[in-house]
Amino acid sequence: DDYIPKYQQVLLDLINTGRYDQRDDFTVVIQPFMAETKLPENDDNEIDFSYFAPDCFHFSGKGHAQVALSLWNNMFEPVGNKQSSWYMMNESLKCPTKEHPYIYTSKNSMKILNEFKNTTKIQIITPSISTINIRNTSIDNLTTSHHHHQNHKKSKMILSWNRIKFIAIITGLFIIIVILILGFNKRIRAGVFKQETGRYHIFHDINDDDEVEIFSRPNIKANFFDDNQITTTHGTRVSL
Repeated sequence: DDYIPKYQQVLLDLINTGRYDQRDDFTVVIQPFMAETKLPENDDNEIDFSYFAPDCFHFSGKGHAQVALSLWNNMFEPVGNKQSSWYMMNESLKCPTKEHPYIYTSKNSMKILNEFKNTTKIQIITPSISTINIRNTSIDNLTTSHHHHQNHKKSKMILSWNRIKFIAIITGLFIIIVILILGFNKRIRAGVFKQETGRYHIFHDINDDDEVEIFSRPNIKANFFDDNQITTTHGTRVSL
C-alpha cells in the first residue's frame, strides 16, 4: 500500500533539486492529488469498482472524469498548497482568478503563498466578527458531518437487519423443502401410496415371484340365458 507515497516522494525529491527551474520557458510541476488517495469504497465499505475498467487496471469513464477533475484543480493550486488526495464527494471545478490567471509553478507560487500566510496572521492577531463566523461555520460543519455519519450508520443497520430477515426466510423455506423431500422418499421406500378412494395401499417388493392364480369370467353371449335367468358366476380371484 505504500508504493504510491514512495513513488510520489521520489518525484518530489527529483523536482526539488531545481534542475527543471533553470529556464523561463520550461518547468516541471508535480500534481500530487494521488499521493494519499485510497481506493474508493461504496456504502458497504467495499471497493467501488465502478471507477475502474473490467480489467481492474485502468480507469473507467467515471474514474477518468474524477482524475481529470482532480488534476485540473491541482494545476491551479500553488506549489506547496496542493491537495494530495481525491475529493470523492462534492469536489467542484476550480478556475483561474483574475489576479492569478495562470498555472502555478515553483517560481510563481511564492507570492500567493505569502499572501495566504499574511491573511492567516491577520486573522489570528485581530479576532474579528468574520473570524467568529468562520469558527461557528466550522462547528456547524462538524455537527452536520456528525449527523450525516449517524444517519449513514442507521441506514447500514437497517440494511443489515433486512438481509438477516431475508436469509432467515430463505433458510426456513429450504428446511421445509428438505423435510418434504425426505418424507416423500421415505414413503416411496416403504411402498405406501394413497389411492383415489382415500385408502392406503402397500406395494410389496417388485421382485416378488409368488405365484398368482387368476380365474376369469368366461365370455358368454347374452342369448345363452333363458327366461332372463342369470347363472351365478364368480368374479376374478387372485391368490398369492
